[in-house]
Amino acid sequence: VAVSPDNSFALGVLGFVELTRYNTVKAKEYFGRALSLDENVGLFHLGMGLALIREGQLEAGSEELKIAVVLEPNRSIFRSYLGKAFFEDEREDLAAQEYDRAIALDPNDPTPYLYRAYHSLSQNRLVDSLRDVQKSIDLNDNRAVYRSKLLLDQDSAVRSAGLAEIYNQLGFSRLARIEAIKSLNRNYGNYSAHRFLADSYNTTILTADAGRSERNVAELLAPLSFNFFNNPGTEAGFNEYNALFERDEVRTSLGGRYNTQDDTMVPEAFVAGQKGKVGYATGYQSAYTGGSRDNNYSYDHRVKATGQYQATYSDRFILNSSYQSLRREESNATFDDQRFEDHEISAGYHRRLGPDSRFIMDVTHRDNRSHFGGNNLRFIEILAQSKGEQFSRDDELLLREFSREN
Repeated sequence: VAVSPDNSFALGVLGFVELTRYNTVKAKEYFGRALSLDENVGLFHLGMGLALIREGQLEAGSEELKIAVVLEPNRSIFRSYLGKAFFEDEREDLAAQEYDRAIALDPNDPTPYLYRAYHSLSQNRLVDSLRDVQKSIDLNDNRAVYRSKLLLDQDSAVRSAGLAEIYNQLGFSRLARIEAIKSLNRNYGNYSAHRFLADSYNTTILTADAGRSERNVAELLAPLSFNFFNNPGTEAGFNEYNALFERDEVRTSLGGRYNTQDDTMVPEAFVAGQKGKVGYATGYQSAYTGGSRDNNYSYDHRVKATGQYQATYSDRFILNSSYQSLRREESNATFDDQRFEDHEISAGYHRRLGPDSRFIMDVTHRDNRSHFGGNNLRFIEILAQSKGEQFSRDDELLLREFSREN
């Protein structure tokens, strides 16, 4: 650009570079300059559309993607992105049409198969989704003319993570674990695979610690993503592959349920948002149980807050805090009054050292407290020295982990 400031394609490349750095203002500036020089290039409209979507302007971004398709209707990748935009706007019929057209234009491109699999998964058509993800994996290396070996391995890792999600929903949890491990061996930086592996480890007590470690790694490796906050559980998806469609947004979820048995009420609230380089999420859940008899009840309160800051393309910080309070009273139990409190706070840092190397660090402080009260003298005697209270603290430092397959 310094040598030839009127080179529209050089400006377009700079626009995509700024987009990957989360700098949408500069990206739009470069795409705008490129379009002012040549407005008939679909690639520039594609970039402008992605930048607008990143800023939360889904409708305006979709219009730019439509222009790109009109200018170059035979470009399969443009139709794949337009279909994804329709899907984000909950116009699923139009999305399905664009995926089918993209496949018809270039049946050897794996991208529309992956997007269509995501669409089928949202409609609970698991077999169709499984078929498309497998096809996407089979065609992965067809992009070698556009992608380096490293990026092809990353693509394959994302597709394996998607396959693991489908296996998990079909009930084949062991196959899901195998696919997650395969994904990690292709690309250890695939956070979706870490989350799937954490989910599979958490099914047994013997591997619970490994599951917690994998989840910490997943949170550190995951890009700044509203979808990541929107789903704070262990389920993962295709969000890593669709990172360009992340956009500034705030969502609130309120819910609850009531069960006449034992008079159980469970209210919950969740707020998550993303603005530029900052993301946040807060959640609250309670459970009140009146019990089937007098003096037989329980209260359970859970609060969690998470914040992320993408300082630069290479540096990201994350802060987590959680609190849980549980009280149970049962008059005919050994301990008729039980109280538990759990405080946890953690800070993490993720640094990209190069294309295939990263540094992650996580520091966690945890404080557990419990109180037992009852009429059994023997148990009171055992707890007399601590006055019925027990305290424990746990500090952990995670520096690095490796994945190895024999």
